[in-house]
Amino acid sequence: MATKSVNLNIRVDPEVKAKADTILKEMGMTATQLYNLLLSQVVLTRRVPFPIVASPMPQYAWLQNFEQDRAEAHAAVANGAKTYKNATELRAALDAEDEDD
Repeated sequence: MATKSVNLNIRVDPEVKAKADTILKEMGMTATQLYNLLLSQVVLTRRVPFPIVASPMPQYAWLQNFEQDRAEAHAAVANGAKTYKNATELRAALDAEDEDD
């Protein structure tokens, strides 16, 4: 008896799809085979076979935070904040402060 199939149309980022196809080909698998495997696991286990969690920060929000922090750091330096050339120099300054206390 022939197995019937249905077509599944999904929207995927073309770059992600191309990269995934390359990796799957190296594994000897097609995207269709992966989708079938995924859906079979959902049916078998009644759950998604990998954890799905919300990102702690919306995508690219970290970049906005970084840009804001960088701007604040530049403003602090412009207002005379002490700067250090490297972590060793910073550590020495912190140690000196501890000795003063």
